[in-house]
Amino acid sequence: MPRKAEPTIDLAIPIGTTAAASLLQMGPHKLIALTHQNVLHHMRDAAGVPIGGKYLLNQAVADYVNYLTHQREHAPRDHYDEARARRALASAAVNEMRVKRLSGEMIEMRPVLEAIDAMVLRFRAKVQNVFPRIAKECYGASSLTDAQERTENLAGEIFAELRKLRPEDLEAPTLRALPGGIDEQEAQE
Repeated sequence: MPRKAEPTIDLAIPIGTTAAASLLQMGPHKLIALTHQNVLHHMRDAAGVPIGGKYLLNQAVADYVNYLTHQREHAPRDHYDEARARRALASAAVNEMRVKRLSGEMIEMRPVLEAIDAMVLRFRAKVQNVFPRIAKECYGASSLTDAQERTENLAGEIFAELRKLRPEDLEAPTLRALPGGIDEQEAQE
């Protein structure tokens, strides 16, 4: 027995913005934003000019279903592509830093900071050693002028010594165990 053709229903029914938003389960602002993004399309008059605020029911539903399908199919791939691009940029930055470090354009901060710390510690130690030497020189002075002359002479020598920058001043300080400490056996080995 041949099948009867079911009657077709024409769903090209004009509806307003509020009704279309309610039907598609979104707010009117979201519907308007999707219209501006050319996801949804306004109903057109006989001349083909869009009629603002009016949509055809069948066209609005079909456009929205197509939009959701496209979003579902492309969303994971877009995130994957973005992550891959970020990884490629990070890898390129790391490689660029390696090249700069090998060519000498860039140095690591840790050795520089250790060298500066060593210089500051040595300078501080030299300055702190100045005061006992000045006190020792001034103790045996016969007058205030004599003490002042001795201090100026000693300070001149000390500052001349501080002005000299020697290679060992840039080296990191070495630590050694003192005899009688816990690590005495390790220090001797």
